[in-house]
Amino acid sequence: MFVLQSRIKIGGRLLSRIAEVEVCRSVRSLGAYARVKVPASSVFAPQDGSGALRGDPVTPAAVGAAVEIELAYGRAWQTEFRGYVRKVDGVRPLEIVCEDAYYLTRSRSVSLTGGTAKLGDVLGDCGLEVGEASDRELHNFVADEEPVSRVLERLRADFGLDVFFDTSGKVYAVEPGAYRSGEVRYEMGRNVLCRDVGGLTTFLEPYAAPCMEAVVRDPVYPDRDGRHYITGVRTVFGRGGARRTVSLSEIL
Repeated sequence: MFVLQSRIKIGGRLLSRIAEVEVCRSVRSLGAYARVKVPASSVFAPQDGSGALRGDPVTPAAVGAAVEIELAYGRAWQTEFRGYVRKVDGVRPLEIVCEDAYYLTRSRSVSLTGGTAKLGDVLGDCGLEVGEASDRELHNFVADEEPVSRVLERLRADFGLDVFFDTSGKVYAVEPGAYRSGEVRYEMGRNVLCRDVGGLTTFLEPYAAPCMEAVVRDPVYPDRDGRHYITGVRTVFGRGGARRTVSLSEIL
């Protein structure tokens, strides 16, 4: 029997109990984010790690702590998110808001002297590891001790690029729809719960991520078959199970 499982580490510490996890990744957003809700009963812990609960609130996360979220159906573990704690909302249930590698770019600055440079070289000068970059040449692209986050915002706004990070922390700055990271296959009535104008709602499996190509088959309405580019994925995991909402571009 296959069982839904989660492994969530914050600051190297494995969270033993969670109420819900939400992960949102998109090629349209510079940063991906995750929200981890922790049950109220887990917010209180013994002061020394043993004995009865003392009722002293313990925050299981510190701002800036490293975060890793893995989910699985059976033994098929997937890394859904890597990043950092951006803030902690002290309500009950406690909510830990996380951001991917984009978080680090907010506190880094860079100076660029202009001239002519390849986009990939500019990203490297920002201290970023490049996963994929458009072959564009930038002319007189200048920055004076500017936050790297602002440089990425300019690249997206001024040149119409999709700029985002993958779960390993590599940055991508590509022409919209130009990069493919793999393929996922869907069949209506089998592994798709519902379909609307902009996308699909599925179970945790099959795994899907932005930039993958979705091959959709509909045995009842074959004219709806097609291949689409995945622009975003929202994954929710909790006591009620797991669902993915997959946003699709126009048919390819």
